[in-house]
Amino acid sequence: MNQRDRWLFLTAVFIPLTTAVGAIFLLVWILKGVAPGVFEAHDSSGLELLVGMAVLLITLIAGFLAGALVFLLIWRPFVSRSVLESIFTQPKVPVFSQALAWFFNRIYPDKK
Repeated sequence: MNQRDRWLFLTAVFIPLTTAVGAIFLLVWILKGVAPGVFEAHDSSGLELLVGMAVLLITLIAGFLAGALVFLLIWRPFVSRSVLESIFTQPKVPVFSQALAWFFNRIYPDKK
């Protein structure tokens, strides 16, 4: 892996992570507008905590996948398919790898 590929890999990690964190901030901003009492202290049940964590996790995953999609759309004109294929199609995390490989194959179709 040369220096250019390392920077590209770091960018491929940084953009989805910042998009995921941004999605969480957007969710908090929307919740403050829609239900302002949600962030006030009150006795909560375990179910409320579980639902809140599930919503947070789903938002994080959706933000991460949106960031990966944005990364692929931005870099498509500048980077060849073979360079990004090693980043997006290696099975590192089983569920995400399948989704990222699907995004990659849709945006960078195989020219065969």
